[in-house]
Amino acid sequence: MHAFEHCSHKKGRSGGSKCPPALCAASLDALILAASGPEFAATLDVALALCRHMIVGGRGWFLLAGNALYASLRIEIGLADGTFCHSRGLLGPPHGKILYAATLSTTTVHSNLFAVYFPLMQHLIETQQFDREALNRLFALATSLEGKRDESLKGRIMASLFYEPSTRTRLSFESAMLRLGGGVITMESSESSSQSKGETLEDSIKVISQYADIIVMRHGEVGAAAQAAAVSQIPIVNAGDGNMGQHPTQALLDLYTIQRELGREDNYHVAVVGNLKYYRSPRSLAYLLSKYEGIRVTFISSPELRMQDDVKEHLKEHGIAFIETEDLAGGIREADVVYQTRIAKEWINNDTEYEKQRGRYIITRAVADAMKKDAIIIHPLPRIGEIEAEVDSSPHAVYFKQVGYGLNVRMALLKTLLSD
Repeated sequence: MHAFEHCSHKKGRSGGSKCPPALCAASLDALILAASGPEFAATLDVALALCRHMIVGGRGWFLLAGNALYASLRIEIGLADGTFCHSRGLLGPPHGKILYAATLSTTTVHSNLFAVYFPLMQHLIETQQFDREALNRLFALATSLEGKRDESLKGRIMASLFYEPSTRTRLSFESAMLRLGGGVITMESSESSSQSKGETLEDSIKVISQYADIIVMRHGEVGAAAQAAAVSQIPIVNAGDGNMGQHPTQALLDLYTIQRELGREDNYHVAVVGNLKYYRSPRSLAYLLSKYEGIRVTFISSPELRMQDDVKEHLKEHGIAFIETEDLAGGIREADVVYQTRIAKEWINNDTEYEKQRGRYIITRAVADAMKKDAIIIHPLPRIGEIEAEVDSSPHAVYFKQVGYGLNVRMALLKTLLSD
């Protein structure tokens, strides 16, 4: 049936057991079963599911298939050298030492298997990195940290690297780090960085990663966070990259707010309003919503600011029903969540077009009062007139409460990324 060869047991970092019991040859043989041909990928999926505890929460064991790409698992393995294995699709690309290797042979399949120990999850670049179990674990940790301070990250340093303006995201992360006992070094604009002198982003990251234990970075170019992660030896957290990139931590706190306020994970209707083309937060949230059941989405915008096709294709692929409309009142009437966005003048170059779009979708108190009972209004902030001040006292308005939820989520992210 199976032949396990080249078994190399090595001690883990703690110097304890050589391999976890579930990954010794006999157990691995039982785990993989009698897979062959196309069944191999399905059986590997089972093995991965059994070891999924490592996806969020720091370290753990994980089975990986070398020399193959399983798109359904979002895992692509390449051996950079004989020691480390790189993977994309978890919270990564994480790096893990290969502590156990075996060869699985059947009549039709010959593939290398590696049992890999990931000491830390690595970078947070995009919301596609999460699965539902990972989100549940992160949110449970966030809830446990509400109103708390501890010294769990004492001695750790976070570099707050913001090439674009930010108030909430930067201060939220810095507050989160301080509440966990860590320290902060900060750069507030591209003008104060060596990039203004012509230094490349890669060189900046190589330098700053020697000063800190984690980098939280906002940048004006789409893909900058992934570019930084490719050369960094410490975790990179994407705090927003470009106007059509992603803002994963904002989307995480948006989703956390929705679940906390509605009291459920599945079966709700989200209406996203305003600037959908040039606003990274709704893009990131859409990828997270696709991991849940019974979700419906209404995109409310002018034709010029509609959600991009890549997000809509993702929703279609994951069976998420959505419609597009220009009608604000009709679009939010049955919504459980109204996600209002700012038109964002900095992302619309034409002043005339900006003025045309700016006043198009305004949530007034009358609009809010017409919403269904227990529905909520969220906003990534800042608001620039798209939610009138009179709405703040509405029972539907939770956007300032959302800020506090965001602090909890970012504390949980820092603890997870920097766990020993």
